[in-house]
Amino acid sequence: SPFVEKFPKKRHIPELLPCYEHS
Repeated sequence: SPFVEKFPKKRHIPELLPCYEHS
């Protein structure tokens, strides 16, 4: 998702990206 791409993998935000786990 474009939204997820804006966040580095190391700086994943569970609060904003509940579906974006340690991928």
